[in-house]
Amino acid sequence: MVQADIVIKNYKFKKARNMKRYRKEMGANIYPDAKKTTIIFTISREDVESLNISLIVEDLKELIRTPKNIKKYKNNVMMFINGYDDDDRELINIPEAKKFYQKLDKEFPLWIVFIEEIYGCLDTIIAILLGEPKEDNRVEHDLKKLKDFVNSKFVKLNEEKQINLTLNKEISKDIAKKVDFLLKHTVAKSR
Repeated sequence: MVQADIVIKNYKFKKARNMKRYRKEMGANIYPDAKKTTIIFTISREDVESLNISLIVEDLKELIRTPKNIKKYKNNVMMFINGYDDDDRELINIPEAKKFYQKLDKEFPLWIVFIEEIYGCLDTIIAILLGEPKEDNRVEHDLKKLKDFVNSKFVKLNEEKQINLTLNKEISKDIAKKVDFLLKHTVAKSR
């Protein structure tokens, strides 16, 4: 069994913790088949409400700095908003969460390169950014909005000078797979 290195970035405390000891103590085996380092951003309610994205953007920019980093961390970042457990609303219905992710998307649009989709991070962030909540807790996506969103990511990807053509194609395929995965797991409507 291959062990994954899990690093949590908890911005309430502004420090990173190595999770190997925690996983051993708690018996946690989050990614039994992972061969890469997984980074988990735990974003405090305080940071969401103050729109404090500076540390996350700083870390994400470090991930895209070199092709080696991109390959190491693509599809291996998770982001969770913490502190709304006592709030009856879903995150998609919390305006501060939407504003937070809109600001993150504006400052660092290539977050999608790194975000994982299997455990729901991509679904959640896209739902918060673009989704239309329905009464039965489903989220509906406007296909035109989603298409424009994805196209904007491809444009930004092409602007990154440190990403060569081969890596660009690989990342583009990953983004397309992520969107395909998203569409298979949500309701979409065309306009």
